[in-house]
Order: sequence, then structure tokens, then C-alpha cells
Amino acid sequence: AAPRAGRPRRRDEKRGEAAAELAGGDLELFDALRAWRRGEASRQGLPPYVIFHDQTLVDIAKARPHTRADLSAIKAVKIDSLPVVEKGVLKNFLTTRQPIKGFPVSNGHARLAGAHGADTAAITNLFVKANQTTTLADMKKKLIEMCKQENKPYGYYVETLSGYDPRLLYRVYVDDGHEELVRGAVFNELDVRTLRNDLVAAGDDPLVSNREGAIPTTVICPSVLFDELEVKRTDQKNAKLPEYPPPALTSAH
Repeated sequence: AAPRAGRPRRRDEKRGEAAAELAGGDLELFDALRAWRRGEASRQGLPPYVIFHDQTLVDIAKARPHTRADLSAIKAVKIDSLPVVEKGVLKNFLTTRQPIKGFPVSNGHARLAGAHGADTAAITNLFVKANQTTTLADMKKKLIEMCKQENKPYGYYVETLSGYDPRLLYRVYVDDGHEELVRGAVFNELDVRTLRNDLVAAGDDPLVSNREGAIPTTVICPSVLFDELEVKRTDQKNAKLPEYPPPALTSAH
């Protein structure tokens, strides 16, 4: 008999819909995965679908992954962290679900921009870590010391960035260490060579930067001190101040 309108579907009905494309050993594996998920959800006190959706279990049963890399290539499976650069040496690339020469398996970094991740690899969360770190106060002292050695009256301290250019930029004067806000400045040639050759120190203060775009990404990076980084005046005009004064903060009586 057809189910009455509004009646909740039974568990076996849901299982039948998800497993309709499976047969034989794949179906048995799917049932085993559902049993594992049920036990894992009970252990963690979570609904089963939070662990994996049925469609993900179907994909796992069909793919039968043999390695963690194979498993990571399946959509909705959490990927492992991937060391890309270690001690200044390139160790790996982010790969998609599309095979390429020299990389027999995917490391699961296909994102859903274009061809459902077949053509585009991108970071999800990029962690930049240093083996040796220092405090922001010590980095400021180091900056002043470096300026003195090169007979510079001041150095630059960038508090926040807007894209690849400074949003809040200060001059740090050698004489007394006071800071002066600078407007209308941009970096000149901040590139990979600067990171490789001119990096002096890294802080112990990781900052989270969420970046929008076709594929949203997050970068977690500490403060860094450069030996040399050119700052120049921007070609764009500074934003004009408001034409009218701000409203009073207290109400009139």
C-alpha cells in the first residue's frame, strides 16, 4: 500500500532510496557502513547524518578506497592536513580528482569551482607555522635594531592588510619607538621571493584571515618580520572625509 501523506518514512525506505544504485557486494558494504555510522553516532551523541550522509556512504561503497588519499578524494569526506612546504622545501601540490602525471592518487583538495572540482585545486584552511617564534614586542625591538644598523630613521609596521596591501600602516621611529599612522601607501613587489629571501622572524600570534571569492578560503598566519620590503605611495587618491559632521552622541533636551 502507498504510504499516507505526511507519514514519516521508515528507516528501510530511506535505505532503499540511497542504495538503489548498488548491488551485490557494494550493497553489503553499504549496510556495513550504515551499521558503523549508527554506532559511531551513538558513541558521539550525534545524529547519524552528521557523521556521513547516505549518499556519501554509497560513494564509499562504490569506490572502495584502499588508502586515506583515496578516501579523501570522495566528496564530503574530511581531508587530512597536507604539508606543502617544510623548512622552505616544496613537498607537495594540491591535487584534484583528475589524474595528473606524477601523482597517481588525489590528496583530496578538489573544490567545487568548475567541473565539480575536477579541474580546480584550492586550499580550504592554510596554516603558516614557524619552528621558532617570538613575541610582537620583541619583533618591534628587532625592527628598531635593524633600522639602526642601516641608519634608517624609521621602519614600517603593518597592523592589518587589505588584500595584498596595508590597511593600517605605521612608521616606527628609531629614536623613541613611537608609531605614526601612514596613509596612501602600498607594497612594491611583495612576492614569493620576498618570503623566501627576506624573512627574518615570525611571531607567536596567529591571525585568521577569511577570504571571499569563487572558492572561499581561510589563511592562519602569524606576524612576520622582513629584512627588506619596499613601501611606495599609491597612485589612487585617498578617500575624502565626510562633507557633514557626525551626529551628536547625546540626545537634545
